[in-house]
Amino acid sequence: MRLPNAHTLLPLAALLLAAYPYAADAAVPVPEVDAFVAMDQEHPAVGEVVEYHVRTVLPEGWELQVPDSLHLAEGLRTRKEEIVLRSQPVDGGVEQELIIPLTVVRLGRLKIDERDFTALTAEGEEITLRAGKVAVVTGSLFPTESEPQPAAALEPLPVQERNWLLIWSLVVLGSVALAVLTTIILMRRARMRAPKPAAPPRPAHEIARGKLQVLVRKELIMKGLFEPFYTELSEILREYLGGRWKFDSLDMTTSELIETMSAENLEHSISSQLSAMLGDFDLVKFAKVVPSATVADEDLQRVTALVEATVPTRSEGAGEVTE
Repeated sequence: MRLPNAHTLLPLAALLLAAYPYAADAAVPVPEVDAFVAMDQEHPAVGEVVEYHVRTVLPEGWELQVPDSLHLAEGLRTRKEEIVLRSQPVDGGVEQELIIPLTVVRLGRLKIDERDFTALTAEGEEITLRAGKVAVVTGSLFPTESEPQPAAALEPLPVQERNWLLIWSLVVLGSVALAVLTTIILMRRARMRAPKPAAPPRPAHEIARGKLQVLVRKELIMKGLFEPFYTELSEILREYLGGRWKFDSLDMTTSELIETMSAENLEHSISSQLSAMLGDFDLVKFAKVVPSATVADEDLQRVTALVEATVPTRSEGAGEVTE
């Protein structure tokens, strides 16, 4: 048999060396892209947790990777800390399942589009797996026309810790409100118990007017009772003088009263009338002089006129002392 010469072998060797990388690649088994996706619930309620499953069978040495971007769809919030990657041997390789828990945060039809997942070997070789679309229709815990029965209530969230700032703020506010309420109640009680201010005393001339009217209604003159009439008329006049000029007039004698009134700088006509009236009244009271009805009526009018003539002005009335 004729062997090929060197000129023939050199091109053949070069051709074999050029084809070696392709041959090496062909020797590595490339898994089929048959990733399967599913949701563990078709009609979850808002607030519930659903699971997004990605399952595939890979040859020994390949491992499905958790993607960097875990945002799958609007309305589904990824629970990153609960992601699980499970592996178990099967015929022809290893079945791997990536489980991504999601919290439902929106009502309606939520769709997860097709997306790629990556599998790697320890040597860094990589393949891409295409996961298909999947959708869920979310509902509510409350009954609707399509779901007449209410869904099961969610488990209560555990209380992690007490909000001491809020607790102490409420305690302080409550104490302040209690103190304010107590102060208001005590102030109201104090106002209720406080004595009411006394009414200002009636002016002396008003008291004299009233007593003169009462004396007229007694009709002592018509009945001929002159002594009691003059006794009461004299007391009204004396009481008026003491109240008008602020001195004790009821216990004074007639001369003492006239002397006291002389210091008040009254008009001469008024001072003369006062002295005459006091003297006439004493004659009836002590000397038993009996006047006529006309004179008695005139004496009543004289006392009334003296009271009206000596009514204090507004500035004088502010400091007046009466009974």
